[in-house]
Amino acid sequence: MDFSTESQQRHQVTQLAEVSEQKVIQSELSQLKDNSKVYYKQPNSNVFFLSSVEKEMNRSKKTIDDLMKDYQQIQEDSSK
Repeated sequence: MDFSTESQQRHQVTQLAEVSEQKVIQSELSQLKDNSKVYYKQPNSNVFFLSSVEKEMNRSKKTIDDLMKDYQQIQEDSSK
């Protein structure tokens, strides 16, 4: 196994772990009332912003979609 293949496999595992994390977030968000206060953490900082359950659910769905596209692209590249 060469370095690039090993690197791709590690990246795939990381992608799947992030998808699982997002699914947990969706599950937690779905248990909240619609008018609950939800905070979004700004990436790479300790700043939080007030958000809504709907916005965060949509953000999570988009993240999963992006992760799965990236995962599929890696799968296609490794099969070539």
